Amino acid sequence: MHTFLFGWFVYGIAGCDLNCLKKENSPKNLRRFTIESKKAVTPHITVKIAMPEGIDKEEFLKLEDNDKFLHALSLFVKRWLKRNVEAKKRQT
Repeated sequence: MHTFLFGWFVYGIAGCDLNCLKKENSPKNLRRFTIESKKAVTPHITVKIAMPEGIDKEEFLKLEDNDKFLHALSLFVKRWLKRNVEAKKRQT
């Protein structure tokens, strides 16, 4: 039963069955499947942040893998969403 459900999950995401992910010309399907399956397990968003002027490019790019930065950004997102939800409640 689980295999059947997983098969439908793959078909829904990649638009094909598992066999199409194994073909030589399917890296696009495999990449799409990987991204969508990760989002299904752990929902996330990708945000583009422009590099501020006067900042070292290498240091800026290292932020992508910096756990402290990602944690701080996560806390900011939680506060942002909480404020927006509270503001919407006040409007109604």
